[in-house]
Amino acid sequence: RGSRRRIGSRAIAMDMQGAMTAVEQAAQGLALPSLRANAEATLLEFRRSPHALPACRHILEHSQVTEAQFQAASTLRDAALRDWTVLPPQERSGLRQFCLGALLHRTPPPAPVVASQLMSTLAVILKRAWLDDGVDRGAMLSEAEAAVTQASTATARRIGLQLFAAVISEFSPTTASAMQLPWEFHERCRASLETEFLAGLFAHGSQIARSVAESGAALNATDDSVCVASLRLMSAALAWDFTRDGAAGGPFGFIQPEGHLRPNGNDRDGEAADAVRITPGAGWRETLLAPGAMDWLFRLNTAAFDASASASASASGGRSRVEALASAAMGVVASLCALSGDVFPSAREEPGGETRRRHFAACVRAVRAVLSPADAVVAAAASGWATGEDMLEDGARTLCSLAEVHPVEDFVTMVHVLD
Repeated sequence: RGSRRRIGSRAIAMDMQGAMTAVEQAAQGLALPSLRANAEATLLEFRRSPHALPACRHILEHSQVTEAQFQAASTLRDAALRDWTVLPPQERSGLRQFCLGALLHRTPPPAPVVASQLMSTLAVILKRAWLDDGVDRGAMLSEAEAAVTQASTATARRIGLQLFAAVISEFSPTTASAMQLPWEFHERCRASLETEFLAGLFAHGSQIARSVAESGAALNATDDSVCVASLRLMSAALAWDFTRDGAAGGPFGFIQPEGHLRPNGNDRDGEAADAVRITPGAGWRETLLAPGAMDWLFRLNTAAFDASASASASASGGRSRVEALASAAMGVVASLCALSGDVFPSAREEPGGETRRRHFAACVRAVRAVLSPADAVVAAAASGWATGEDMLEDGARTLCSLAEVHPVEDFVTMVHVLD
């Protein structure tokens, strides 16, 4: 009996090795026109295999071929969704832990394209488990944070932040993956993340970004892009569609009922993004508007832009990193400039509107630091410097958002103050 078990184990190992070899050859064959048709057929058969899950894990653990790792990470997502209802709870949690391990502990680390796909896969798995009976949603997110903390490296910290941004994207109806599940499932997940965890994820990114920025590591580009990842997590949280009422459909083949279409002003693509409003509500007031809460960000935004401008004439390796920092910081500032609604105290709560006016003044100063002197900013954009052009465009959009939310009198007052 023991011999039969050993033979069976050897046969399974050979099957996994054969699957890995086939996927490696097919994944690389996609780049060759003469092999593409056969490669696509092989990968499609692999995706449909009832043994795809263990094969994907084997490939991600043992293959050194980036293309095969990417196909395995993508197939792992599809196979997990397909087989979810028949997987026991321990296997479902095992998939989460496997993806975390592949992201944080694999040697050598996965290539960026593979890591990105693994994060997307893990975000999908987290969402699929979100409404399972007896699941502890907070524990699933804490599991990821604990794994990052245990790894105790800047790279792991960056990956953890990128993962949380991927989770936000997956739970947002406009960017979620199709799962062949009713719209109600996606809506319940969206509502749960928004009410229970979204503000906490923003605060998590803010805390780390502030710590790294104030240490000087962000501007010195010695933080392994942790600050950029933190800022992008903050932007992802603020990009959330806080205006949804849960009645509309989404990008899963559902038709949105008449009367529930989003107004053009909330469309974050195209020209309508110039006047977007972000309405997180009163529950975010302390996090976003407490005196001094975002001062570190406004300082970082100015310093990163100045450093990026200084590096524009340099060919140093740190140029792209400081430009990425400037862009990420400006992204959060732009979102803060678009704050609207009852995140600000009402006239009854605060007759003088001190909180709103203080926030407006901080935003204007931050934008002015990037857009002045105007002739130099325009010249930098016209010179072909990509970051200069982006900053000019972002600054203009940000002013549109401020003008959409705040009265003309505030601008007039700020002109006198700044002069």
